[in-house]
Amino acid sequence: MDVLRRSANGDLAEVLGNSLVPHDLAQRVFQFRNTAQRIYANLAAADRARLDAYARGVNLFITQHSDALPPEFVLLRYRPKPWSGADSLSIGVAMMAQTLDDHWDVKLAREQIAGSCTIPSLKPICIR
Repeated sequence: MDVLRRSANGDLAEVLGNSLVPHDLAQRVFQFRNTAQRIYANLAAADRARLDAYARGVNLFITQHSDALPPEFVLLRYRPKPWSGADSLSIGVAMMAQTLDDHWDVKLAREQIAGSCTIPSLKPICIR
């Protein structure tokens, strides 16, 4: 769960190393954390209560099992930050966005090519 949260919010390099900085920067551009916080703030009280109850359960488990957390925490020598209702939403928002449009990088590359096309006779081809 913590890896999913870190991946969605662009915090992986903090614990897994500098090679993930490009991934983290891309995730932060998408602003999944901010989007999730806005969604959370605008949820009906009952929905927020459900997410908060789930977060309390996660945090209780972390507290009660602090000496027996999963191996990744021991190997990487860190403790997970407290879970929040918005954390659950940020994972969902990131997964939905990345599942619905998994070729955004290709679209971006096409736009860059089209923008750099300087040969008039090729403009119609470049813009497709």
